[in-house]
Amino acid sequence: MLSDFFICETAFSHEGDYDYLLQQVILIGESNLKVIKFQILLDPTSYFHPSSSRPDWCFSLDAWRDIFNFARQYGLEIVGLPLDLMALNFCMDMGVEAIEIHPVMVSDMPFIRYLSEKYTGEVILGISGVERSRLDHIIDLFDRPIILMLGFQSFPTHFLDSNLFHISNLRSDYPRHSLGFADHSSHDSLWAFKLPELAVALGVRYIEKHFVLEKGRKRIDFDSALNIEDLSDLRQSLSCIFDLKNSTNGYKFSRLELQYANRRKIAHSSKLILPGQIITDDCLVWLSAKYDDNLVNRPEDVVGRICLKPIPPLAPVRHGDLK
Repeated sequence: MLSDFFICETAFSHEGDYDYLLQQVILIGESNLKVIKFQILLDPTSYFHPSSSRPDWCFSLDAWRDIFNFARQYGLEIVGLPLDLMALNFCMDMGVEAIEIHPVMVSDMPFIRYLSEKYTGEVILGISGVERSRLDHIIDLFDRPIILMLGFQSFPTHFLDSNLFHISNLRSDYPRHSLGFADHSSHDSLWAFKLPELAVALGVRYIEKHFVLEKGRKRIDFDSALNIEDLSDLRQSLSCIFDLKNSTNGYKFSRLELQYANRRKIAHSSKLILPGQIITDDCLVWLSAKYDDNLVNRPEDVVGRICLKPIPPLAPVRHGDLK
């Protein structure tokens, strides 16, 4: 189970450079970030067609074990994104906090069924481009709440293509499940910060962002990847938005909001009001004046009440004057 909402995605940005990935772990571990995501391919023959070109970006099982253990030394939680069955078993053996299913894997039903039968931890399902019938079928296999992760990489993804307002439909259609947003906005765009913030405001619980050591330097997935400083700043900003959402308790006012409400106009008599008289709207004029708790500033607290003592013209109406 993940204890934090912000997931740092390394993907294949390491391009097979073991030391590069270790440096990513170090920077994340020494920051305010808590969750790292690794994309793992251990058996390329089960993933690629024999005629497909295969980038040499795979690490050995032992190398991945060392990387995971290194991340644990920093107290990082791990999301594993396995691309083959060997990688899936490795993630389960290593006790990752969550396993993510990449949208490209949703047609591999033997893989997904195996995961649903063998793994009882947190599951994240990438849902962009996944038709509803298949999505419902996969959800039914797990028969427990999972995380539905919206968002896709189109190097980079334009904000108009993010389909962000689909979040409201997902919240309505899948109330049992948490939502996430994997943002792939251009690293040099304002949307790289604004879309995740908007997603949180719309109701997602988890945010994923790609991470590289040097923002803007060309390598795999650099288009939408941020550096460690940007990731830390974004997480802090999102944390504030979560705090703001959690502070909302129905239609109740904060202490400062109540103080602000006391700036409203105060009830004053428009003419002499005599004892025993029922106060009506035409008995009153509403004027700005310094407020104290004895003064009336709400019509429902005065209209229809009985006057107990004479109130001269333009005098403020006090609660003690009324029955």
